[in-house]
Amino acid sequence: MRFENRWRRQVHEAVPDRERRDFILNSGVFFLGLTGINEPTRMIIQSKPTTIPEQVTCPVSPPGSGSIARFTATCTACHLCVSACPSRVLVPTFLEFGLDGIMQPRMNFHSGHCNYDCTICMDICPSGAIPPLKVEEKKLTQPGVAKFIKENCVVYTDNTDCGACSEHCPTKAVDMVPYPNPANKKLKIPEMKPDYCIGCGGCEHACPTKPYKAIYVDGNPVHKPAKKPVVKKIEINIDTSEDFPF
Repeated sequence: MRFENRWRRQVHEAVPDRERRDFILNSGVFFLGLTGINEPTRMIIQSKPTTIPEQVTCPVSPPGSGSIARFTATCTACHLCVSACPSRVLVPTFLEFGLDGIMQPRMNFHSGHCNYDCTICMDICPSGAIPPLKVEEKKLTQPGVAKFIKENCVVYTDNTDCGACSEHCPTKAVDMVPYPNPANKKLKIPEMKPDYCIGCGGCEHACPTKPYKAIYVDGNPVHKPAKKPVVKKIEINIDTSEDFPF
């Protein structure tokens, strides 16, 4: 007599379905293209952690607030601006504004940056802590100024290209200039033009170095005016004497 285990489970070797996986990946890339989302850019990976801390002497209050003293005396910490900020650069403070300013909003450039054309926080503020400015006025207001720490920059430490800070600067207050290096590579390194900086934090937010940034925004206790950025005209010479090749 022979007994058979009818409840025995049969174990099948897991075979990856390569065709299905490729289909899903290709479909994802296709739909990303439809939505206008670009593929990720090359990630800058530093060889070792940065060692020089950012020397922030003052938090950055929202553009339009005029000064830290005026802002903290008027703000009710209602957080309407925090909720409405599209880039999430406004966050509640802890002790950055002192004991009287707990939970009042400040600019945190690790979480986002202030959009160049955005005035939503000014338009929504109910207490007058952030008075409304026209877009062109806001573009010439400097609530803080960016500062560069060369020793934290990957161009200096790793002899590699970066330029993320300059690419994200709307006023070109961060310019890239030739950088002589031991490897004789054609490298460029950031150079600051503080007068044109509007403290938007685009450079700090984009900087890839950790734990300390190579470029950061230090607040102005009293907001300052910024210079209007110089727009370079691109000259295109077209020879109209020749016929079109088609």
